[in-house]
Amino acid sequence: MRIPLHLFLCLFCLAMVLPPAVVRAATVPVDAAGDTVNRTVAEQEKRQREVSAWEEERRELLETRHELEQRLELLRFRCAKYEGYTDRRRQTIAELEAGIAAQRQIADELEPLLDETLAKTRMFAAADLPFLVDERENRFLQIAELLDSYDASLAEKLRRVLEMLHIEARYGQGVEAYDARLPVGGGEAAVKVLRVGRVGLYYLTLDGTAAGWYNPAAGVWEPLSGGSRDAVREALRMAMKQRAVDLVTLPVAAGGRP
Repeated sequence: MRIPLHLFLCLFCLAMVLPPAVVRAATVPVDAAGDTVNRTVAEQEKRQREVSAWEEERRELLETRHELEQRLELLRFRCAKYEGYTDRRRQTIAELEAGIAAQRQIADELEPLLDETLAKTRMFAAADLPFLVDERENRFLQIAELLDSYDASLAEKLRRVLEMLHIEARYGQGVEAYDARLPVGGGEAAVKVLRVGRVGLYYLTLDGTAAGWYNPAAGVWEPLSGGSRDAVREALRMAMKQRAVDLVTLPVAAGGRP
């Protein structure tokens, strides 16, 4: 066992001063005191190590707590953000679902409406002036076939019906000249037809000797003569851009023959 230096010096001094018997008598208590001091010192050192370890652990725990608190604040912030994102997504989804429902309703109502529109347009064309009859009827047949097609999209069907309506509406404007064969003089002859909007239809034979107009009240083609024939000739020349545009007088229906 090692004796501390200060204790050793004290014992040495006592040994020098006291008689040998006293020194021998004090030997046992001094050894016991040394053991006690050593144990005390060891306990203190142990406690100091424990305190140091506890302080280190406490410091680490505080650092961990601080990091966790920061992480918690970040998570709370993100939760609030994601809640906002979720609300906006829910709103967007609700709007999309409402739009889809509206589209389905429109589709359910639009498909029969397209068929009805085609039927009414064909009825209107049948009661209209008889111009471009084959061309218009072929267009109606093509659209009818499209509307009956399962593979055609509703958008394509709508586009074609709107296109048909646009073409029919344009027939009410402008002037047009085209070739046709019409009943003339008890037979059939090749003629030039002049369409003036939906106001009137007129024809002139290719040799220019005969002219006529369509009487919508009677539903037949009737001949014209004299000045009316010349007016049809001049109007056809203007429609085909063979002369400058000028005023001409053409017969129109007014409840009977002009």
